[in-house]
Amino acid sequence: MPVKYAFIFTLSLLLSSPVYAVEGYIGLGVGQSEINQGLFGEYGDGFKLFGGAGINKNLAIEAAYLDFGNPSENIFGVETQYEARAIGLWAKGLWPVTGKTELFGKVGLANWKIDKTTTVF
Repeated sequence: MPVKYAFIFTLSLLLSSPVYAVEGYIGLGVGQSEINQGLFGEYGDGFKLFGGAGINKNLAIEAAYLDFGNPSENIFGVETQYEARAIGLWAKGLWPVTGKTELFGKVGLANWKIDKTTTVF
């Protein structure tokens, strides 16, 4: 889809429902991250804290903080520790299918930071 059509589509979504109550939400997700270096893989427990607000029935804005935990690996006395996190902002398009079901898609940006510390013996 050319950029001008995407812009027109997004603008029409914003203007299609001028009287719309803002619906906000917050959430928490938990999971695992994996560092896989060749034959060895290590896991870290992570979480995601997110929240958003509906602009109209077809568009919402969402932000999140993600912490991927602190996976580490120790191979022959060389210990490597990782710390990864990110913040992100997304536009979320919504398409109602039934009264209680909707499909959604997201597009946005995230800023990632990964710190790696290696200790020998």
